Amino acid sequence: MSSKISCESSRDSLLPIEEREIETTHARKPKGLRRACELICERRFLTNGISILHQIIFIIVFILAVNVAYHRGLISQPVASVKSFVPYIGPAAGPVIFTDSPDWSGNTSQAAENWNKWLVNFETHTIALSEDSIAKFGYEPGLYDTNHSERFGISMFHQLHCLATIREFAYLPDAMRMPDGKPLDHDGVSFSGFHMDHCYNYLRQAIECYADSTVEWAKINEQGQRRGIQGWGIPHYQCRDRDALEAFALAHHNL
Repeated sequence: MSSKISCESSRDSLLPIEEREIETTHARKPKGLRRACELICERRFLTNGISILHQIIFIIVFILAVNVAYHRGLISQPVASVKSFVPYIGPAAGPVIFTDSPDWSGNTSQAAENWNKWLVNFETHTIALSEDSIAKFGYEPGLYDTNHSERFGISMFHQLHCLATIREFAYLPDAMRMPDGKPLDHDGVSFSGFHMDHCYNYLRQAIECYADSTVEWAKINEQGQRRGIQGWGIPHYQCRDRDALEAFALAHHNL
């Protein structure tokens, strides 16, 4: 009996201290408890692994979404707290390439017809709002319309009206000017100095407000020479869907 105890003691003394401590600890723990601890450790490892994988996937998806949004011009979304009767107008279906459009250039009958649409758009592209809508969105009074509505403008159409007015004034025949050189009113549009100054100042602020940051490169002529920057042929990715805005305006022209 004593020799057996002596052998076990000598075996224990030969084990490293760490192994003796581990063996002692395991000896003290019941077998079921040890298994429970092992399962908990395995589950924690699995849970942590899944959590890390989810975070990696989220970061990848976020980077891809930002990249897509950047190229589609969706990053600059409207502030949610801003209330407007006109809904948010999304980006155009694709890049809008600026071109030298003959139908809108010069003093031709076709150009005059196209521009005249915007010259008189205060008759066609204003919107009628009910008293409830005016109060809901916190607008100041509009123009008198009916007993139940008032008339309001939309900035894009006001800008086009001003631009068409300036064009009309530039091509106005001398026969339509008074002896002192001042232009007569034409098509219901005033060419007074006050109106023209208003349009210049209004368009200046509209352009600055939009702040188009598209980079434009030089025009290359047939000889391969770089001749100024025209802006034609340049894709613009920040444009919004102007057709959607026009459709909305026409649909709400009357109550």
